[in-house]
Amino acid sequence: MDLKTTLFRYRLLIITVLGFFVLILVSMLNEILDLPHLLFNQPATPINKTEFLLETFMLLCFGFVINVSVFIYSYRYNRSKVMLMRSLEEKEFLLKEIHHRVKNNLALITSIINLQERSVDDEQFKNILQDLKSRITSITLIHKKLYTSDDLNTTHAETYFRELLEEVTQISDKSIDIQMDFDDIRIDQKTLIPLAIVTSELVTNAIKYAFPDETHPQIRMTLKNRKENLLFSLGNNGAGLPEDFSIENYSSLGLTLVRLLTSQINGDLEIVTEPHTEFRIRFPVDGE
Repeated sequence: MDLKTTLFRYRLLIITVLGFFVLILVSMLNEILDLPHLLFNQPATPINKTEFLLETFMLLCFGFVINVSVFIYSYRYNRSKVMLMRSLEEKEFLLKEIHHRVKNNLALITSIINLQERSVDDEQFKNILQDLKSRITSITLIHKKLYTSDDLNTTHAETYFRELLEEVTQISDKSIDIQMDFDDIRIDQKTLIPLAIVTSELVTNAIKYAFPDETHPQIRMTLKNRKENLLFSLGNNGAGLPEDFSIENYSSLGLTLVRLLTSQINGDLEIVTEPHTEFRIRFPVDGE
């Protein structure tokens, strides 16, 4: 039982006891002064000791019953509250343990891919394995954040995406300047996973194709709250896409994933090609 509950019970006890002392005092004054007759200027009746003692005894019994009832109710309420809190703590522990194990399993898969990557010489196959690792890393970080967070349903967006970008940009041999402008937003898991994979795909593509001659590569990411919608944008200062570029007509697996995952969160995708490439995704706040 916590301190607040203990103080509440003692305060309730004191108020109840004082209330019944007031009732007893009123009863005594009524018997001694005969208040009804005194108020209406009528002769007072003599004190009936038997009636006085009986009323006092009944008030004491009534007060005792009320206090016992209050304590029984308070005990049962606190016991139920403690059991409920223990149940919630156990469920939170189990959920965190699940996220922790999923994270470890994904890390194991990444290690296996690393071993496979070292054993092959084909550059195209290596690129495929690197893309696969980036996608797995996006999901691994989500489970890591959920495991270490007090909130098992949502993740702080800026903290997560900053760490994700640092992980993904490690594949580049250039120092990439990361600029982020995020509102204070938390995103639920069912929205975060698709958005994270989208980010991984776009950043990986930018590193591979957008910065061949760029000496100061830069990636810009924003997430803004627009009342009922969130506006997510990801751009770079590298080589832009062709003016007639259309994601529907592009056969790349990565961009196909971007389109499908944007649709999964009920988002609208807009691609800006001038002066630099920027992908903008507008999606509902709750992802529904």
